[in-house]
Amino acid sequence: MAASLFFHDLSLARCGPIQSSTAKRIGADQVRNVLKGIHEKAPMGPEISEQRGSSLGLADNSLLQAFATTNRKDEPRKNLRIAQGGLYAEISPEYFSEKAVNDFCADARLFIENWRIA
Repeated sequence: MAASLFFHDLSLARCGPIQSSTAKRIGADQVRNVLKGIHEKAPMGPEISEQRGSSLGLADNSLLQAFATTNRKDEPRKNLRIAQGGLYAEISPEYFSEKAVNDFCADARLFIENWRIA
């Protein structure tokens, strides 16, 4: 089982993350701060690769996929804005494996692409 947090735009202070029903134990503020740090290093770069939480001071069984995207194409160019966000997941330790990491990475990219289109 996994618990997740989705931050669609870190610049919107009033918007908290979208949480899975099992995510109540996750420290959303800590994850938000880690994501902000990642985006400060690569604010407009390409898709930022999956990060293992243990290398970022987060739970050993966690993964983080950061992303940056522009607003919708149908909006005027002068209103162009970069939204920076990320998808965080904690996987039950008994299921945390290389396969779980690879599956998360693939699923996270699909989720983020679908969210961009919606």
